[in-house]
Amino acid sequence: MSETIQTPVPERKEYTVSDEALARLSWVGGIPLLIVMIILTAIFGGREFLVGVCAGGFAIILIHAGVYRSLKNILSGAADGQQKDAFAVVLGFLLRLLVSGAILAGLLLYGWAHPFGIALGASVVLINNLFLAAILATRKKHTELGSS
Repeated sequence: MSETIQTPVPERKEYTVSDEALARLSWVGGIPLLIVMIILTAIFGGREFLVGVCAGGFAIILIHAGVYRSLKNILSGAADGQQKDAFAVVLGFLLRLLVSGAILAGLLLYGWAHPFGIALGASVVLINNLFLAAILATRKKHTELGSS
């Protein structure tokens, strides 16, 4: 009886994703998706639908980036033992949210944007997060730093 020959299995590279990189990819990755949506809407949709997709997409990316920046400022101060002015950070975030909402409401009020276009544009961060989750879930030997 002959011996079985064992071929060595190559080591797979271990992927490491930090919480900060994942949070940044969450909103930055929505930009290429928004560009694709804008191109498709420009080809197949009307003017109001295109304005809605652009406005909704840019608004949600700016809001999501604002949430990330605000939380990073507050939590980095807490980790360093320094007291950040949380009131100013939250007030700045709420001001950005209010301005974005007012712009979207004005576009809807005057009929310049289609509501479904705004909803579709605002879904870019959600769609990107679903893509990120699928990619990270299918990787082998995936570890995440900062979540232990």
